Amino acid sequence: MNVADEVRKLTQKHFGEFLDTYSLSNDDFLFDREDIFYFLNDYLEKLNVDMTTFHWDSYFPKEHLLPNFLIPKRFRSPEPEPLTVKMLIKSAEAGRWLY
Repeated sequence: MNVADEVRKLTQKHFGEFLDTYSLSNDDFLFDREDIFYFLNDYLEKLNVDMTTFHWDSYFPKEHLLPNFLIPKRFRSPEPEPLTVKMLIKSAEAGRWLY
């Protein structure tokens, strides 16, 4: 089994059927942060990916009690960057986080 298949298998184990272009940090799927944390921990252990340059807050900004539109602009959470399966595959192939 190649690295891409390993990542897809791991993604399917944690989240079900998932396309390479889908994002884990996108509101379309509403994954629990804790589930994503456990997935990423499994990902780095099983695929031996160096995640030292991975910035959690880029993909999962801090949540506020109020929605962004009720908070002054300077205090709003930034929009999360997409964290796609394709990014996970490319990083696993390289052995380190690339983004």
